[in-house]
Amino acid sequence: MNGEPIRQVLAAAYRIPTDRPEADGTLAWDATTLVAVHVSAGRHRGFGYTYTSAAAVPLVREFATHVVGTDALAVEATWNRLVRNARNLGVSGVVASAISAIDAALWDLKAKLFDLPLVHLLGAVREEVPLYASGGFTSYPMEVLCEQLAWSRGSSSTTCAGARRSST
Repeated sequence: MNGEPIRQVLAAAYRIPTDRPEADGTLAWDATTLVAVHVSAGRHRGFGYTYTSAAAVPLVREFATHVVGTDALAVEATWNRLVRNARNLGVSGVVASAISAIDAALWDLKAKLFDLPLVHLLGAVREEVPLYASGGFTSYPMEVLCEQLAWSRGSSSTTCAGARRSST
């Protein structure tokens, strides 16, 4: 390929407080951490992110040595290089999250270099995709869960007739 060379990889972690304590039945938390990655080539900048530990930031910075100078269009080759170079670290958990954020930033950059929406670069399979709504934390009051359910269904009604918490 003959694209612009990657000239910079930046990473930062942001702690984002939740609007109320959250729990999923196994763990409780009051904030989440987002790790943001920017990659630059030419006049363009790609963005990727992951929800993981701030420990991913130094990993992204270490992996940057395997990204800077590479062809911005060779995303798959760069991903393979990252996975190969992470071999002794393991390729799951926070390592996988760091690689994922870099990979997403590289795909975003490639789309920008071609002046295309990412969906067109990757190739859309459908005209529309179903909505996925995350949430439903076990620590939320029933009325909040009902509001989330109504929102995910596109309904203006926030009532959950007969809804109750399971005792299991």
